[in-house]
Amino acid sequence: MRTLSRTAVPLVMALTLSVALAIPASAARTITYRGETSAATPNHAGINALKKDNGQRFLRRFVFRYTLTCEDASTEQWGIAWIFGKDRRIGDDGAFSFSFDVGSEYLAVEADIGFRHVTGTFETATARFTDDHQDTQICTTGPLTWAAERTGSRRGQLSAADVPDGMGFLKVRVRDGVAEVVKRIEP
Repeated sequence: MRTLSRTAVPLVMALTLSVALAIPASAARTITYRGETSAATPNHAGINALKKDNGQRFLRRFVFRYTLTCEDASTEQWGIAWIFGKDRRIGDDGAFSFSFDVGSEYLAVEADIGFRHVTGTFETATARFTDDHQDTQICTTGPLTWAAERTGSRRGQLSAADVPDGMGFLKVRVRDGVAEVVKRIEP
């Protein structure tokens, strides 16, 4: 006759092994792409796309570091991170686009995601006061092109971006098609 421990140990091991083997087989993957824009360094782009088991892809995170040039020739370094919910599906052909137009901020992105690379366009513009605070001016990146290469994949999780000193940063969350600025750090 078997004792409880002789029966329980193999049963627990079998259940643990079956769960451990089933999780990776059914887990969605976050695919990471990193690249550069057509602007001078330190401008760069990054995308995280979630690929589900059924082949559907969703844009999860979009990160850009860019330079705004104002009408008075002053410049500002900025970074922006968009974190999307489950509603930002990437088309079956790999295409996606979105724009953000609120108050004095405007941003537009278009892209095509392939297996190994992403290409697209990016532009942002904002209104700023001049140094003497007597007038306003437009600051923009101008239309930029960008390309990014696949750098890896992992089980579906996202990480936070670091913000260097002296650089502005926007973190935007999109829920049910509505964008909200979650965090804003001025340069």
